[in-house]
Amino acid sequence: MAEVQIRTLQTARPLDTSEQLDQNAPQVPGSPIPQTSGDVQIKYQKRARAKFFSLQLARLLYALGGPLKRQYGRSMDCTMNIVLGTDGKARTHYCGSRWCMVCNRIRTARAIAKYGPVLDEWGDDAYLVTLTILNRPGYQLRSAIQEMGKAFTSCKRSIIRTHGMDFEAIRKLEVTYNADRNDYHPHYHVVVRGHAQAIALQELWHKFAPTRTSESAQDIRQMDAGGRVEVFKYFTKLLTKDKETGKTKPPDPHSLDAIFSAIKGMRTYQTIGFKLSDYQDPEDEKLLTESVDTILNHYGEEASYVWVQDYADWLCFESGELLSGYEPSEAWRDFVDAMISEESDGIKPPQEPIPRSIAYHSRP
Repeated sequence: MAEVQIRTLQTARPLDTSEQLDQNAPQVPGSPIPQTSGDVQIKYQKRARAKFFSLQLARLLYALGGPLKRQYGRSMDCTMNIVLGTDGKARTHYCGSRWCMVCNRIRTARAIAKYGPVLDEWGDDAYLVTLTILNRPGYQLRSAIQEMGKAFTSCKRSIIRTHGMDFEAIRKLEVTYNADRNDYHPHYHVVVRGHAQAIALQELWHKFAPTRTSESAQDIRQMDAGGRVEVFKYFTKLLTKDKETGKTKPPDPHSLDAIFSAIKGMRTYQTIGFKLSDYQDPEDEKLLTESVDTILNHYGEEASYVWVQDYADWLCFESGELLSGYEPSEAWRDFVDAMISEESDGIKPPQEPIPRSIAYHSRP
């Protein structure tokens, strides 16, 4: 490949404030995390940071060769190409996958934008209820989540019919993995309107839950800013910290694949007892694939940028210009690069071409 002189695009335009800092952003020492800014450059640096990690994770999941292999391959194409048009807009393709940090940032921001006004209206009458069951092994995870859904429906009906109360709520499913026990913990975070309804839900959960429940594990608290983060953050943790060292651990592809396979086709968000005006499901992939971001193309002509993993940025091969100027720290780059290695539990990165694009460009 011919040598390309690299330059950084210096562009400034108002930031799309609906796109906030990713709640999934791994905390790795020495890895700079851009702060919210009015500079569109900062916005693309956040996206580049997410893409740098997500591409490597998608390759790791793709290499497992399981039932979701095609979807994982599709995620490698996510935001692979960004075209700056003459109309002053940037266009790209989003995969809409739950394991993609780029799409999760958009998904989370749009869920907050949709549900935020509802929570504002509920005000001090909104309560966050956490409902849990006993941990389950991977092969039982999907059936356990289905049983939880049935139990929740029984709780809702009892609150309305037996207790004679209205019931409005926002339910979010979350699943975590316990590496020490090699099992999974599905649970609900539910925002409930009304303290009496929240207490009733907690009490009825002990009756209808598919497994024994611990009273101490079922929590009720008044909704606050921290509660909003809890509800609208990630569906599952892509990265966790080692309990002994406190350092961020590389993602476990096997446990993540088990979780994503278990919830395939399921909704992680659900509204109960009310409808949003002009409502669209925050999980609708069309919201992601049709996204358009405003940016100034100072050349006055269309320019195409292609993701180059070695640069952790999008490169215009015609002008030699980098789009975001994001520079990962040495520690963060080493962490991401080490996710796939000869020691990665026998997992080898894909060598064959990925559908629709070459998903992992090399340094020119």
